[in-house]
Formats: sequence, structure tokens, C-alpha cells
Amino acid sequence: MDRAQTVEILCNQIRMRSLVGRGSFILVEGNDDSKLLRRFLSEKAVPVPCRNREIVIEATRILTDIPSLIGIIDSDAESFIIERAFPANIFQTDFRDMEISLFAPGNLESILIEIGSSEKIEKWCSIYGSIFERLMVESSKVGGLLHLSNKQNLGLNFQDLKWKNFANKDTLEVNLETLVEYVKSKSHRGELSTSALVNQVNQVLALMDRKQIIRGHDIISWIAFALQSTLGSVGSIDTDSVATVFRLSVSRDQFQQLALYRAIQDWSSSRPFEYFPINQ
Repeated sequence: MDRAQTVEILCNQIRMRSLVGRGSFILVEGNDDSKLLRRFLSEKAVPVPCRNREIVIEATRILTDIPSLIGIIDSDAESFIIERAFPANIFQTDFRDMEISLFAPGNLESILIEIGSSEKIEKWCSIYGSIFERLMVESSKVGGLLHLSNKQNLGLNFQDLKWKNFANKDTLEVNLETLVEYVKSKSHRGELSTSALVNQVNQVLALMDRKQIIRGHDIISWIAFALQSTLGSVGSIDTDSVATVFRLSVSRDQFQQLALYRAIQDWSSSRPFEYFPINQ
């Protein structure tokens, strides 16, 4: 099924749902966004996962006959490469995506308390320092390479990255040269110069805010790798378990600090639609 067919089916489904209820619809990119957002929405608001950013944009532009409908999209690296104009009812995340916009040291602490080994964590920190800082530095290397790929249309493949193939299981550091070689191999782009890409990624990392290039998915998968490798209390830990604990660790106060939240509230203040609980 191509994108046009997907968008048409999605729009028809939303129109049918709007006929049987008076809820406000919020189009989001994926199921993880929907699960995270649902915790903070009014009972009258319905999150609708749309698979990707472009479908959210296209469907929101089509469904102008449903005035309560809004879209939330990830800022993504693209927004720092190309300027695009969106309808007033499409809102972008504060940073690269919803997860990284909300991620803070306290969320990592909640995950480590729930799934990690306090003894192993204390020992690791005594040797290497802050886990949060290591997480942000190492995951930004993946984000920097992805940003470079998008900017230069390199077509590199970042699906299902296996951190064990380019990160040290003890120090949890990413070897940037090994990462580049690994992604080149996955992408069948062996003709690209590894040294040139490493230099360019380092330039990206020196210039950009980490949270503008790090994907929330990479934060979650790095934590899962760290727990499996050296910090965990059990042998088998998957990204779904880490993602669930992360979502539960995000507070309402955290969410309401987002510029995204304030922008939606400002937009809806002069309209008869409710997206978030009143007086909370």
C-alpha cells in the first residue's frame, strides 16, 4: 500500500470516528508517541498514530473539515536543514522528537532504579562518572551521523542498530570510526570515506545542541545495551521494557514545561476544543 492509499484510509477512519463522538483528534507519528501522550490528554482527546511524519502532515492538511484535529510532528534533523511552512494546527516537538524533549536525569534514574543493579551502577560510576553524561555523549554520535546522512542525502541505514557492534560493553563508549564502518556496511555504501565521515560528524557534534540530533529511540536502545552489558540486575532486558519504564517516569509537570504543550494550549484557548485536562 502506497502513502496516498494509507493517508486516504486514515482520513476516512478519522471522519467516521468524528461522526460518532465529539472528541478532539491529535495525529502523532507512531505508537510510542501515542502511548506517551495519552497519559497527559483529556478524556475528550484521542491520539491517532499515523506511522510517520509525512502522513501526519498530509492528513492534517486534508482533514480541514474536522476543526478539532491537530497534528504533532517531530522536529527531526530536517527542520535544521530545510525551512518548511506548516498549517497553524501542526505543532513540532521542542527538540528532535517527543522522547528526547522530555528526557532528563531523573527519568534515567527511574529506569536504573527499576531495572538496574545498584551495586553495578555504583561501581561503574566510581570508575567512569555520570551515566547520564555518557548516555548523551555516546548517543549523540549516532545522531550526528544520521544528521549528516540526511543533510547530504547519503541514504545510510539506521534501522535496528546493534550497539554491541560499535560500543564497548564495559565503558559504554561508542567508537565513532567503528560506528561509521558498521552503518556503511548495513547501507551498502562502502565507497564512502570513513575518515571524512568521522571528521564531518565531529564538526556536527561541535556545532549542534545534542538534543537537536539525538533520537529518543537511540536513548532507549543505549540504556537497554548498558543494562544488558554491565549495569543491569537481570540478564535479558529489551528496549520495550526500558521504553515502558521511561514513559511511566515522565511527570505531568515535565510535560507541561514543554513549549509544545504551551503552543497547543495557546492555540486552543480561543477554540471550543479540549486536549489536556483543565486545571491540572
